[in-house]
Amino acid sequence: MREVRLVHLRNGAYSWRLHEDLTRPDTFRLEFVVRSWNEHLLQRERMTLVEKDLLEKVWSLHVGASPPEERIYLAVSNELQTPMVNECHVNRHKQQIR
Repeated sequence: MREVRLVHLRNGAYSWRLHEDLTRPDTFRLEFVVRSWNEHLLQRERMTLVEKDLLEKVWSLHVGASPPEERIYLAVSNELQTPMVNECHVNRHKQQIR
């Protein structure tokens, strides 16, 4: 997962976290933050084939009936935030990685 972190940080994320769900064994949530929706779209375009292959390899570790969920959150309270904090949260739920 260190390599996955570096891929996201190299391509524009300024925050990256991996959370383990303490109520469900072997269930993890990957969260990374980029500054805007446009930055999120650019991040996907910037990835090299090697980086995309790495992410596919990691997602293939998922054990479960359905694929891992991807949820995208966009900050909507812009009037409460400074321009530096206007961000897009991207969460990937990874279940039962062993």
